[in-house]
Amino acid sequence: MNAKSFAKKRGNFGGHDQRIGSAAYNGNTCLTGSIKGELYLWNGTSIVGAPKKLHSRLIDAITVTDTHIFTGARDSKITIMNKQYQVLFTIDLNQVKDSNSTQVKAITINSRQDRMVVGTFGHELIDLPINLQSNTCNVAQAKILIHGHFAPMTTYTNEVWGLSVFQNQEKYATCSDDAKLKIWDTATHKQVKSIALNIDKMGKPIPLDPTWKDLAPAAQGRSLDISPKGDLIAVGMRDGTMRIF
Repeated sequence: MNAKSFAKKRGNFGGHDQRIGSAAYNGNTCLTGSIKGELYLWNGTSIVGAPKKLHSRLIDAITVTDTHIFTGARDSKITIMNKQYQVLFTIDLNQVKDSNSTQVKAITINSRQDRMVVGTFGHELIDLPINLQSNTCNVAQAKILIHGHFAPMTTYTNEVWGLSVFQNQEKYATCSDDAKLKIWDTATHKQVKSIALNIDKMGKPIPLDPTWKDLAPAAQGRSLDISPKGDLIAVGMRDGTMRIF
């Protein structure tokens, strides 16, 4: 197969919203997820029947197995259907503790179909136990396998701005615009600790920037260094101040 064997054809949306976030095949039927949280079923270049309203926001993930269809969206929910598109149950990831953002970007299921791993907007991987016989998922048992920095900013990006290593220790520290100072274990590649930077010296939350409604510059970490003994961490903030931990 080469590029010349493909022929582009424009789909007929029939008046439905054309902003699509995901696509997958269920047999010969193409499935696409729309920005309105609707699932479109396609026969060739035309939508079949009425769109199925599954979510309140953009569907970014569709996973199809031999027995089920899974959709995940920016409303932090996962909908599980049978192959005939009957909704069986819904998982609400808003209940997951200590997550940066539970908005769903990707879904995969293990071969036994008793565990699900979800990739999120928060640069995390969340492991969930599922039971497709009883149509249940115990969200309280969710485990965050991989942590990351994530700032839901509207005006800036999410780079890691500061990084420094602990001398003679298998640890390092990072900071970012997400108002988090994180400590990592280099041997296990796991997060050891996360410290909130959007808390002032009195222990009160730092208000959002009044103009942009984003995290305030006083909460955004832009550089850091660790003392030779490893007992102090200095974080330079975007507003020009410095904080010592």
